[in-house]
Amino acid sequence: MNAKNITLEDLRNRDRMWRPACHFTPALNWMNDPCGLVYFHGQYHLFYQHNPSDADWGSMHWGHAVSTDLLTWHDAPIALFPTDPEGMAFTGSAVVPSEKSAGAGWNGEPDTVVAVYTGAIQRTTPLDNHQRQCIATSRDGHTWVPEGVVLDNPGIQNFRDPKVGWHPEAGHWFMVLAVERNINIYTSHDLRSWNQSDTITVSTALPAGVLECPDLFPLPVMNASNRTEWVLVIHVENVDPADPGAYYTVGSFDGHRFLQTYDAFLPIDGGHDFYATQSWANMAPGDERRVWIAWSANSAYARRQPTSRWAGVMSIPREIRLRYMDGRPVLCQVPLRELASKRRSSVEPVQQRFTSAGLSRYYRVENSSAWDILVEAKSCRILLSFGSAGFITIYRGQRTFTIDRTACDMGRFSGLVDPVKTIVLYPDCGEKPLTRVLFDRSILECFLDDGHRATTDLVFPEVPLQGIVVAAQLYDGVQVFPLRPAMHRDTDRF
Repeated sequence: MNAKNITLEDLRNRDRMWRPACHFTPALNWMNDPCGLVYFHGQYHLFYQHNPSDADWGSMHWGHAVSTDLLTWHDAPIALFPTDPEGMAFTGSAVVPSEKSAGAGWNGEPDTVVAVYTGAIQRTTPLDNHQRQCIATSRDGHTWVPEGVVLDNPGIQNFRDPKVGWHPEAGHWFMVLAVERNINIYTSHDLRSWNQSDTITVSTALPAGVLECPDLFPLPVMNASNRTEWVLVIHVENVDPADPGAYYTVGSFDGHRFLQTYDAFLPIDGGHDFYATQSWANMAPGDERRVWIAWSANSAYARRQPTSRWAGVMSIPREIRLRYMDGRPVLCQVPLRELASKRRSSVEPVQQRFTSAGLSRYYRVENSSAWDILVEAKSCRILLSFGSAGFITIYRGQRTFTIDRTACDMGRFSGLVDPVKTIVLYPDCGEKPLTRVLFDRSILECFLDDGHRATTDLVFPEVPLQGIVVAAQLYDGVQVFPLRPAMHRDTDRF
């Protein structure tokens, strides 16, 4: 489509064509980092960095959505506003004190949720701001009362993104905070008074760029009984477009100091668009899973995506755990198990033929925008066909996995991204390796085996999905499920 001839109606139609059906997007305007993830009053709360005035970054507020299943989200009014006329409410976290602290709650009030976030005051430009850590409280998760600054800036540029957790053995709260090229750990008994207990220096272990959005939490190791490790997550802004900038390392944490068990920081996601992950502070009673979500974007081009009235999409929520592989704990992540409830009946191929790659099965795409594809095979090839806009190739070999967007016409977005990405697989993937592909209009997520590798990539094809081709051996298991929409907005309004 010639950019000079695009009308407002064309822009609206493209926005609708690209808006995912099963992934959260803002109704209007800009969204980036998830923040304040918490379960409270029978609902999961998803707060997010939001510009309510424009589909571009700026004037950060906390947007808000709620869900009972982490999949079907309902928009809620803006939760946190800047407390200064030219300020911003940056990323942070939320906790329910009464679930810890022997049920004492907040100031003696048991039914309260507390948000700890970065309040930024503009100095010369929106990108030049004074950052300090603030708190706000709510009795219902929707209406918030600012409670002031709890950790002031010591006089540096980057001092932000607090993630707060509870350490049961130490019996106190802890906070991880991005401080220039370090991650600082602070402790508190009341969420108001914080004392620094550790500094984790990562200046040479990660690529150059600003550190952001840390997280720290324990995870069980699947194939080691009664073994738990602590996972430290760090993000690096302004990295190469080929790297989304999300990393993790594993170690021990006594409530005061974090000690790396292994020196390396490993990438969380092998694709291009998975950033600012945050895990839910708590889950519904009886649910012991650790679940997180990410902003599916890359800071190198996030502000140049082709949507016009909305910008930003969250990943599918993922269950995360550790597994020992190649002599070290490896982070594994798989789609939230509740996603299976959104599947319609699996569809049958409308055409099959033998090729050099095995049995090629062609599936016609009808009456669905989102698809869940599962292939049990040591090697396979999956093509997502967009008719006149070309195709995306997904290839799994014995030891590698490749996503190739070269042949897909994505308009000007094609010139912004690295079109091909190949990652190396771990050798221990079982007798029947599993390749799982989620495609939802403009976001492509792939999960391998038990989730030891995952990739996330944005795609903005000029034409909607037309067909799916899966090539694997005759007796390999192939299932192709259309997904019911999880979001039920009246998109004609937007």
